Amino acid sequence: MILTKKQRGIIADYEQLAAPSKVDVDRLPADTTARTINLLLTYHWWIRGAVIMKYTLMDEYLAAIIANYYFGKPRDGHYGKLWRRKKFQLFNHHVLDELFLLKKKEIVHQIKPLPKDINSKIQAINDVRNALAHSFFPENRRRYYKKGGVLYDGLDLFTTSGIEKFLNDTQDVIDVLHKRAV
Repeated sequence: MILTKKQRGIIADYEQLAAPSKVDVDRLPADTTARTINLLLTYHWWIRGAVIMKYTLMDEYLAAIIANYYFGKPRDGHYGKLWRRKKFQLFNHHVLDELFLLKKKEIVHQIKPLPKDINSKIQAINDVRNALAHSFFPENRRRYYKKGGVLYDGLDLFTTSGIEKFLNDTQDVIDVLHKRAV
């Protein structure tokens, strides 16, 4: 099967960033258009998954920081004993579960101010996550439509440089939050 230049580029990006998922590129459709669509969908699926996983980890760390503030840090490194307490369960189920990420960030910031760059990175990460989580075609959302794609810090998220910038920034945020949570 002969691949187009665009298809080879998509595969190169995919193999560089998402090789662990082991999609068999030798079993792609024979039709050129179907093959390109299949590759793009696979690549976009991976990008969305990476964004949502990093966002979810940030949200979890923010929740842990808040729980630590109200209940103290667990000595044994996990909340197993606290989960047996009704007060902790109610707090998690009816307070933390109801708060969205930016509200948790504000609470954490009030507990101890976050660095400005971390604060702004969380906002940018949240914006991209919302676009990907709430629409099949995030590039058509008002925020991105005239820019020609979903941009993160000026880079197209669906390019190697864009996703690498996103992943590096989320790791910076996660590192700061992790230090506060544990």
